[in-house]
Amino acid sequence: MSSAHIRTAHGILIFGQGHPVIRSLRKNTQGPTLHGTQIWQSSYAIMEYLEDHPLPPGTRIMEIGCGWGALGTFCAKRFGADVLLTDADSNVFPYADAHGQLNGVQMRTERQQFEHISAARLSEQQLILGGDICFWPDLARQLQRLIQ
Repeated sequence: MSSAHIRTAHGILIFGQGHPVIRSLRKNTQGPTLHGTQIWQSSYAIMEYLEDHPLPPGTRIMEIGCGWGALGTFCAKRFGADVLLTDADSNVFPYADAHGQLNGVQMRTERQQFEHISAARLSEQQLILGGDICFWPDLARQLQRLIQ
């Protein structure tokens, strides 16, 4: 795999926009239709927090609005977490899977909108994470209901 257009952040490898894997995904798959087109800075901020507050190995984590899955990848690699990536746009999962493969971790994926995540599904998790997931006013209401 080409090392050009790959950077390291918080101990994980991240594809740049110009990497052949990302270019191939853009060419050969239907691209993300929401905002899952890159890794947002808020994911790095959460990684930094988690570096200072480590998780126990095997923690069951759901990353909501995962996009390219960098936060879940970090948790799986750094803490050996059991990660479920969720997003309303299943077109982001090939990008998340590529990052998992690049970093040698496996994560499950599930298409899920905030308003359809059940209390039972949430109770299976020990930690719910999400970065840069409140970019439309209606999402704030959905997230408030999810948290309640």
